[in-house]
This record gives sequence, structure tokens and C-alpha cells, in this order.
Amino acid sequence: MIQPSLFDDTKTVLADSIKITVVALRAYATRYRHWVIAYSGGKDSTTVVTLVAHLIEAGEITEPD
Repeated sequence: MIQPSLFDDTKTVLADSIKITVVALRAYATRYRHWVIAYSGGKDSTTVVTLVAHLIEAGEITEPD
């Protein structure tokens, strides 16, 4: 029998997580001209760098006006 988790109701799918990330990065971009992304070489930081690079390349995140 699988033990229920306290967090079952708060899980999001990947597409929703990416949308939330785009919204947060757009808000951040309006306040700061330069970004610093910490990169350790692990899977989490590699995912962040890859996602941000993809979003910039795809035009989802642009420089502020």
C-alpha cells in the first residue's frame, strides 16, 4: 500500500512549472539588467541554466526595454 503524502495536492506538472518560472524571470528582468545564475555542475543547476538559455533563445525572456 502506498503511503499518502502531505504534498500530493501541491504537485505541479512540468509545463506549469515552466510557466511559473517564465513569469518570475520576466518580473526579475524588469528590475535587474544583469543576472547571475549559480552553477555547480549538478543536475539542478544544469536544468536551470539549460531552461534559462532555452527561454532566451525562444524569445520567451527578453531584455527589458
